[in-house]
Amino acid sequence: MSVILSVDNITKIFGKSVVVNNISFEVKRGEILGLVGPNGAGKSTIIRCLLGIIHPDSGSINYNLDNMYKLNTSKVGYLPEERGLYKDAKIIDILLYIAGLKNYPLDKARKTAEEYFGKLDLKGRDKAKIQELSKGMAQKVQFIASVIHEPEFLVLDERNVKNKAFLVSIWGYMRASRNLQPREILIISYLQKPLSNLKTESKIIKTKGLL
Repeated sequence: MSVILSVDNITKIFGKSVVVNNISFEVKRGEILGLVGPNGAGKSTIIRCLLGIIHPDSGSINYNLDNMYKLNTSKVGYLPEERGLYKDAKIIDILLYIAGLKNYPLDKARKTAEEYFGKLDLKGRDKAKIQELSKGMAQKVQFIASVIHEPEFLVLDERNVKNKAFLVSIWGYMRASRNLQPREILIISYLQKPLSNLKTESKIIKTKGLL
């Protein structure tokens, strides 16, 4: 099975603090992987390194997406810990705007959005504003925004989620996503048990003690 993301012995230091200390992992084609650790374990820093926001001081991060061995943001999706949708904008306008930022064809994005609306019980809500939605509905839109451009690799940051039911709903979104477009997934979480209970083939990497 081919490797699409390889993280090899990365270290990141801020001042005198070693925030990420010599960590390695890989995500293989068709795999869902969980990265778990307590507060202060370096998860945020790892995410920033994966997304190219910052760079590790040592070690390497290599992608294999469309035979490109470097980060291609149009092939990566990211669901952030903190939601950041424009509350006074229409759902479809937000999704098309994000698709455009990823250089994804807008006519195709509109069709993809409609498919997700049907999968996630949002049919007929495309012109609703985010501020008119419940928290759960807004979460669904945020998820669609992370996959609207059909990324090959998806990072879900759910570090502060302590509610098993909510994580199960996230898993439902992921299943809908993979039914539409197979992709590899990396889940960042604070707790291990909810991820273990999702009955996936996820691997769990404990950052505590490694970072």
